[in-house]
Amino acid sequence: MKKFALGDVVIPRTCETILACGSGRYTHAIVASIYPFVMVSEEGDMCWEKEYAEDYMSLCQSHPDIQKVVNARWERERKNYPRSLER
Repeated sequence: MKKFALGDVVIPRTCETILACGSGRYTHAIVASIYPFVMVSEEGDMCWEKEYAEDYMSLCQSHPDIQKVVNARWERERKNYPRSLER
């Protein structure tokens, strides 16, 4: 299995795995962090932490402008994570 890179566009491998929130579903997400495995929506409005990266597959690298949005969201979110999780 291909390892993920920051900025990868990922989709669920099966229909049993979904990217969703209370207001709807998302077709894809962008990898914001490898450990912990965190994905952010393209618009930066949602953020998901998943235990199993194997449930997702990479399609391609996202556009640099999208990566800026994702990185900004992750910078705000990562304050909630203990330093021991960061590598």
